[in-house]
Amino acid sequence: MESSYQTLLATKLNPSELWLLNLLLMVLQRDKIVKLEQLAQKLPLPILMESCRRKLQRFLSFKHWVIEHIWWPLLLDWLKRKFTTQTVLYLAIDRTQWYDYNLILVSLIYHNRAIPVKFALLNKRGSSNYEEQITFLKPVLELLSDYTVVLLGDREFCGVDLAKWLGEQGAYMALRLKKNEYIELPGQTQAQLSQLGIQAGESHFFSDVKVTKTKGFGPINVAARRKRNYGSNVTKETWYIMSNLTDLDGVLKAYSCRMGIEEMFRDWKKGGYNLEDSKLTGKRFISMALLVSLAYYMATFKGEKMQHQNIHQYVVRPREAGRKHRRHSAFAIGLSAYSLACFGLDLWDLIAQYIVLKPRKLSFYKRGIRAIKLIIAESYTPMSPRQLVMTHFLTDDKP
Repeated sequence: MESSYQTLLATKLNPSELWLLNLLLMVLQRDKIVKLEQLAQKLPLPILMESCRRKLQRFLSFKHWVIEHIWWPLLLDWLKRKFTTQTVLYLAIDRTQWYDYNLILVSLIYHNRAIPVKFALLNKRGSSNYEEQITFLKPVLELLSDYTVVLLGDREFCGVDLAKWLGEQGAYMALRLKKNEYIELPGQTQAQLSQLGIQAGESHFFSDVKVTKTKGFGPINVAARRKRNYGSNVTKETWYIMSNLTDLDGVLKAYSCRMGIEEMFRDWKKGGYNLEDSKLTGKRFISMALLVSLAYYMATFKGEKMQHQNIHQYVVRPREAGRKHRRHSAFAIGLSAYSLACFGLDLWDLIAQYIVLKPRKLSFYKRGIRAIKLIIAESYTPMSPRQLVMTHFLTDDKP
C-alpha cells in the first residue's frame, strides 16, 4: 500500500489498529479466506485463538471503519494521479443477492474490471427502488463532481425517475430498458420495444423519443442492438439502452463497459476472496467488504505494475502467440504475487539450498531471484509486522 495512504490511515487508526490492518491484508492475500474463525486461526498473533477471534470482531465493528473515511481518500488519491478532470469515468451500478446478503454497489470501470466505489446492504430482499437508488448515488456523484460521469445500469435501474434525476445532476447515463417498455418517436404513435423488429446483427439509434406509456419521459435517446448469430450460438436478446449520449457508438461502447462489474463480483466471490462465505452480518459484513476492497485494490494495481515491469511471467503463465486475450487479469497476477511473497519469505533458506543443487541453471535462477526480490519488496510495508516481530522481540532479551 502506498506510503501516503499509510500516513493518512495513521490519522484515523491508532498504531495497533494500523498494524492489525496490515496483518489482515497480508493473510487475506495469502489465504483468501474471510470466515472469521478461519481468519483468526491464520492470523500470526501470539494469543489464544478465541481472543484473536474477538479482536477481529471488535476491529470490524469500529465506528470509524467506514467507506467514507477509509476507502474514499485512497480512491481520490489514485484518481488524481491516474486521470485528469477531463477524463470520462464510467460507473456501473448493480445489485446482487448472496444468500441473505442483498448488496447494492457502484464501481468504477477500469481495464475491463471494476474498482468498488460504494456498497451497502439493503434491509430487504429483491430489487431496489427509486428512493434507495438516489440516496445511494448522491454521495458518489458529489465525490466525483470534478469528473464527467457516465452511469451504467441494467434493467433494475431503468426507471425514468432515476434517469431524470441523473440528468438534473449533470451526469450521463446508459441504462438498459426492459423489452416491454414503450417509446414514442417524434410525430409517431407509441410502440413497444419488443415490437420494433430488431434482427440479429442490427443496431438502431432513436433520437429525442419519449419513454414509457404513462409518464412519457423525454426527450431522450434509445439505442437498440442485437448481436450477430455465430453458428449454433443464436442471440436471443436485444439491448435497448436509454441514454443522454448523442451517438450510437458512444452508447454501445459505454454500456459494454458495464460487464466489468460482473468480473469484479467473480473476483470477490469464488474467483478470489470468497466473500459470500463470510457468514457475517450488518456492519461487520460491510467492514469485511471494505477490507476486501483494499486487498482487491492492492492486488489489481500490483499486477498491473508487474505487467509494466515484465516480471509477471514468474507468477502466471504467459500469453501464447496468437492468443487474442491475456490468460490472466492484473488482479490474478497480483494475487499470485502476494502468495509468492508470503511463501518465499518463510522458505527462502530451503529455496537457496535447492538452487545450489542446480549450478547449470544458475543464470536463469539469478534473473528469477531479481524478479522475486522486486515482487517481495513491494508486497510489504517498509517495516512489516513480520519484520517488527523478528527484529524487536526475537533479537531482544526483553520478554
